[in-house]
Amino acid sequence: MELAWKRQQERDERLKQQLVLGKVVEVQDLEHLESLLDKAGSSLVVVAFYTRSCGVCKELLKEFQSMCEEAKAAQVRAVFARHNLLDEFDSWSDISVWHKIRVPPTIFFYDGGAVVKKVTLHDVRRMGEKAPTIREMMQQDMRNMRTIFRQMIFEKAPGARD
Repeated sequence: MELAWKRQQERDERLKQQLVLGKVVEVQDLEHLESLLDKAGSSLVVVAFYTRSCGVCKELLKEFQSMCEEAKAAQVRAVFARHNLLDEFDSWSDISVWHKIRVPPTIFFYDGGAVVKKVTLHDVRRMGEKAPTIREMMQQDMRNMRTIFRQMIFEKAPGARD
């Protein structure tokens, strides 16, 4: 029992160090996500769900890092995290099963530990469009994601900005 308590304390300490503004936290499992939401308190938490094989997801993660740095520069109290929907055996992770996520990339916005918004970007692998059209759709998706983030900061999470 004492060993379990010590492990929990160590995990909480690591999580506290990860919640530095301007850094994207890699969420390992459902327990880790719950701890992150608990430690974030009243801050807005934005989680990007992706897979390594998804090209759109790679673009999303670049944009996501940029949004994280922009939020830090603006002193916005928001926590950014990401989670790979597939585990090392290419099975759906416990978080993807819990939230019923089957289409990457998907972004969840949490406020007070509860999901307040879910956004799924276009999966270009399933589109029969030409490359310029796909590029335009990806750019539009990224703009929409930024717009939704700004709305969440100013409307849904008034305590997220000092």
